[in-house]
Amino acid sequence: MAIKRFLLINTLAIALGASSLAAAQPSSEKIINLSAPPAHAHPHPFDGMLSQEQKAELQNYMKAMHQQMAPLLKEKSALRLQLMGKIATPGMQWEEISKLVDKINANNNQITTVFAKTQLQVFQKLGVLLPPPHKHHFKWQKRMG
Repeated sequence: MAIKRFLLINTLAIALGASSLAAAQPSSEKIINLSAPPAHAHPHPFDGMLSQEQKAELQNYMKAMHQQMAPLLKEKSALRLQLMGKIATPGMQWEEISKLVDKINANNNQITTVFAKTQLQVFQKLGVLLPPPHKHHFKWQKRMG
């Protein structure tokens, strides 16, 4: 009885091991298909929609927008650091913080205005909307997740 049980368990173990090995062997078709990596990790948002001249014009709009937004984004970062410092200061009152919050709101308004103007110009000229910003660059999502 013990021998039958021993043989049955060993036979099942060998059968399971052999079936997993047989399933794990890649076929030659998969190797051929997977050997060529894709050209781009992320597809470009306007491929096929715009001509080369329109793409160059879009690039000029984007560069101009980034030049206008760079100082605003630096100021936004500095204001956020100041806000965190004031919040962490013991005995701080809302009246002192509200002035800084108003500056932050004005800065955010300027950033939104620059983006909206650029998006309107691009849409009127080229007929496409600007792509949304890449969310994986935001640090707060890493901390919150």
